[in-house]
Parts: sequence; structure tokens; C-alpha cells
Amino acid sequence: MHLMVPIRFVVPKDDELWPRATWGYQLGKQAAWLRKQRRGGGVIPSFALADLEDMDFAWGNNQYRWDHFIFPALRRFFELHGHTNVPAIFHVPKGDVDWPERLWGRRLGGTVSNMRKRHDYEKQVRANSEELAVMGFCYDSTFYDRNWREKVLPALKAYHEAYRHCRVWSSFVVPGEPQWSVTARGLKLGVVVSDMRSKGIYADQATRDKLELQELGFIWDRSDWEWKERILPSMETFSDAFGHCRVPINFAVPSDASWSKQAHGLKLGRVMADIRSKKTYFDQIVRSTDHLASLGFEWKIPPSKWEQIVEPLLVRYEHL
Repeated sequence: MHLMVPIRFVVPKDDELWPRATWGYQLGKQAAWLRKQRRGGGVIPSFALADLEDMDFAWGNNQYRWDHFIFPALRRFFELHGHTNVPAIFHVPKGDVDWPERLWGRRLGGTVSNMRKRHDYEKQVRANSEELAVMGFCYDSTFYDRNWREKVLPALKAYHEAYRHCRVWSSFVVPGEPQWSVTARGLKLGVVVSDMRSKGIYADQATRDKLELQELGFIWDRSDWEWKERILPSMETFSDAFGHCRVPINFAVPSDASWSKQAHGLKLGRVMADIRSKKTYFDQIVRSTDHLASLGFEWKIPPSKWEQIVEPLLVRYEHL
């Protein structure tokens, strides 16, 4: 129920829901005239003005939508979820008793997205800026920008400060300790980092802050880093020490100066077993084939990998 009468609306004829005397009346144009009079300071009879106010007439569609639908929906979303990071696809579920009936079906996500992208309802946002700030509503930048600025990047910096590296393990969640940003506490940083690598989330923000990430030692390809910094140096040291690369399955890199410090404790025997049985680090091994052969490492390309990757690449190369 609302009084946002479209300018083209004409009272339907032969519709008993409407008084017979109004059939065919151009109500939309009359409503537009009333709004124009109000904006321009024109005269509207006092009795009519009182009736219109009682009916909650929509003097301005944007303001009316904001007051009756958008702002109430944002408030309710905040009450239910504790934040206003409304997904772009979110619409108020119909029939959900947690929401006022007049909001059912409202495409709140699309509205909020347009508020950020196109600055829709800019006047209303400014007028209600204090309450929106309390709700943590992000208007002047995207949700990803705000999260990156207030949560992800501060958490990565704190992680580096705490652990002296930025190799965030997948299950890591930002703890509620003083050295961690209050806004980032509870953030599943391991999942975020994994999604940055595999799904490309925060790609724009990471590109913009590329130098900061480099200073933190952020790793985009963990497998590559593990291979270059831990596994391959350990294989080289093992070969130097024992004259071969047949690593016993229970062998772990000892914590002494002859071994790479970053590899101390690495279960090299298990890694080598997985390389042979599960074909892990396939790409890295292919790139290092000659060097590995010089270390005495014996490994066969699995038929499935040959058929799926190597052979097609060789065929393609042949036709270049």
C-alpha cells in the first residue's frame, strides 16, 4: 500500500473497486500537479493538504521510497544480521514473519548496490548519515573496498607482525586479542586468503596495494612457495648429504644450520611419498626435471597427466 501514483495512472473504468464518479480520472497527472505545487510553493487548499498528509501522500517518490521501504529495510536487515553488507542478490523474502509485510519482495540488495555505484538516494543518505554510520553502512565505497581497508589488510599486517610471515593457513581465524584490529576480529582470514588465490576476490584492492603485500611477503601460489623455499632446497641438501634422493618416509628435516631454516621440521619423506603416489607438485616437478635428475630423483610422469597436460602442450608447440 502506497501513494506513489505514476503520472500515467488513470482510474480504470467499470471497476467497482473505484467510485463510479472517478472512472477514467487521470489521477497520475493530478498527483504530479500536487507535487509540483508543493515544490514550487504553489497553493494547495488547506483541507486538501490536511487530507493528503493524513493519507501519507508521496510528495517525492525518492523520499517516500526511502522513508517507507529502503531505510526501514536497512534497519531491519541490521537488526537481523548485525551488519548492512547486503548481498547484491538479496531480496526480502515473501512470507517471512521476521520482516514487515510491506517490505516483502523488496530487492534491497540491488537498491543498495545502486546506492554505492550510482549514488542513488544521496540526499537521503546524507540526511541519515549518523544512523547509517552506527549501522556500519558503506556508501562512499564498495563493500569489498571497505572490508579490505578495515579488516583484511589490517589482519594481514597483524598476522605478519605476529608470525613474521604471511603464509596464512586455511583454518586461521582472527583472534580477539589486543594486537588484532577490533574490526577484523572473528574474520576467517585463512578462507579469505584462499579465495583471493583461487577465486580472485579483492583483486582490485590487491593490485592497488601490491607493494604493501609484497612487503608482507604475501604468497599468491602457496604450492610454488613451498616447492621453491622448502621442498626443493631440502631435496638438494638431502642429496648432498646422502648421495641420492630416496628419502625414507619417516624422514623430517632436522633443525640444524646445514638445512634451510624455513624447511626445519618439514616431513620430507611424507612429501616425497605424496609426490609419487598422489602426483602433488606436478607443475613444479615438470619445470625442474633436469635439476631433479641431477639430484638422483626418480619420477615418472603419470599416464593421465601425460594425456591431459603434457601431450596436448607438445602438440600445440609443434604447430606454432
